[in-house]
Amino acid sequence: LAHGLQNTFGTFHGPGLAVVAEQFGKMGLRPGSAMAALAGAGMIAGGGALVLGLATPAAGAVGAASMAVAGWQHVRKGYFALDDGYEYPLLMTAAGVALILTGPGKISADTITRQRLNRGWMRAAALTVAPLAVAAVILREEAQLEGDDLAAQMAAGADSAAVE
Repeated sequence: LAHGLQNTFGTFHGPGLAVVAEQFGKMGLRPGSAMAALAGAGMIAGGGALVLGLATPAAGAVGAASMAVAGWQHVRKGYFALDDGYEYPLLMTAAGVALILTGPGKISADTITRQRLNRGWMRAAALTVAPLAVAAVILREEAQLEGDDLAAQMAAGADSAAVE
């Protein structure tokens, strides 16, 4: 929740949407503005729902999926968080999956609403849809970056041909 507020609105000394959108674009998450807004909305809605204990399977899936995509950004840097690795995103992904599997505690909005937004089929759907969404985002990102590399190679080839 707080991280989503930082990235979207610049609260809590966060960068705000324009900066995050630019960063997302450089990482291959394009269009950067749409992807940053979507990620921010997911973090705010998913984080808020987790704080309340509401729609726990969906909220856990949003958290797990967004952190899995974030972790992918850190894979090349190794495991440890001190080296900007994927250790922390992996931990948060696991926490999201654990919440999908275990559901909310006794003091939660889901309990108050008699588990209307926390059904077995919702957990199954969350465990199915979240990995598919992560895979789609990562594959799209990798294709964008591969296209950038190809364009750079073509430009470099054109520059060297012009010099000859």
